[in-house]
Amino acid sequence: MTVPRIKNILCFDYGMCNFHNLVSLANDGHKVWVRSTVTYGASPHAYYESLGIKFIPESDYYKDSLIHCFIRDNNIDTILHTIPTLSHFYDQYKHRVDFYGLSKKACELEMNKRWLHDSMEDIGVKTAPILDHPLAPFVLKPNIVVAGDFDYCSLYLTQEEANYTFDHLDCFFEEYIPDCIETNTAYCMSQGKWSIMHNQQIIGEDVAKLAGKFTHWTKTSSFAELTEDQVTLCEENAAKILDFFADHCDESCYVGQITGLITPEGEWLYIENNVRPEQTNSLPYFISGNQFLEAMEEGKPEIIGDAFPNNAHKMIVIPKQANAKYPFHLHKKHGVAIPCGLDIVQGAHRVSYAMRERTDDGIVGIIICDKIISDGFVREWNDHPEWIISDLHRPPL
Repeated sequence: MTVPRIKNILCFDYGMCNFHNLVSLANDGHKVWVRSTVTYGASPHAYYESLGIKFIPESDYYKDSLIHCFIRDNNIDTILHTIPTLSHFYDQYKHRVDFYGLSKKACELEMNKRWLHDSMEDIGVKTAPILDHPLAPFVLKPNIVVAGDFDYCSLYLTQEEANYTFDHLDCFFEEYIPDCIETNTAYCMSQGKWSIMHNQQIIGEDVAKLAGKFTHWTKTSSFAELTEDQVTLCEENAAKILDFFADHCDESCYVGQITGLITPEGEWLYIENNVRPEQTNSLPYFISGNQFLEAMEEGKPEIIGDAFPNNAHKMIVIPKQANAKYPFHLHKKHGVAIPCGLDIVQGAHRVSYAMRERTDDGIVGIIICDKIISDGFVREWNDHPEWIISDLHRPPL
């Protein structure tokens, strides 16, 4: 593929899930703007602009008609769309620009949770049972996600917690199965073809979804390795699911993630799917911006899938105080990829307000991920007076 030397790219971003991707596009010389689901005032303007990425003006931020004017006035020729609640954007822009992202059908694969749950049985994938009544322990889920209203899942462990009516909600009740291994399979879909990026185990994320006790998952979670047999189990089921996705929608290009459970009996159960990367903890793709465009434009998802190392190092760091300065210089010093979730506040790198507003105390973890996180990098974090390492996952190379 011959990628134009400079593209004018506008990303419709869910949270900050395309952070690393946008940095790579800017590094390759493209002009990059973003409009995020994060409110304008909380968006990390200074951090993004230091990396060559601009937010569209506040005057154009919220109204579709004004966004259209921004696209026209700035000669936007490429749109990257990863907001599943804005399913109409595909039909609105697909004939006007190079459009990489979600069609209406692709959005259904995240938003229509009950339909997708029921569809798993048709393709031979097991799911957690659906309950006729809210009998604890269970997970409350919307039948169809309604943005800004009922767009969350809640875990109820006791009947006392669930002692009120759910009649006003368009929802279903999924049995909560304890003592399971939670798995996450990241994948790339491009024009009806797919490639798996990586598989990982996440411990403790369910605790972050306890009803009435919501918090950001980085405060409760850690990473762990899956065995070879567990990876095989994940990928066998992912292959069935991704074939179904490709048949359902062959026009979209996106990076997504499938969440499942491995039960104590060794069965893999489908839990949910997202047609976007991680919302506020974007991980590097380990490719250039131009390689990303090639994967999307030419239906080559393996460019992205094959680049992500299965043994990537990951680390969660948490500030002791919400406004603690982040030691950004350590990334350059030790050659470790910079993280998503920061901003430049009061002249220093700190956790962005977009992240802080997701917890009651403003304290939230930052994910660091790279092929290698060196011992020297870890030592300097261990010695830092304002931050702690809550999880360090460095599988053998």
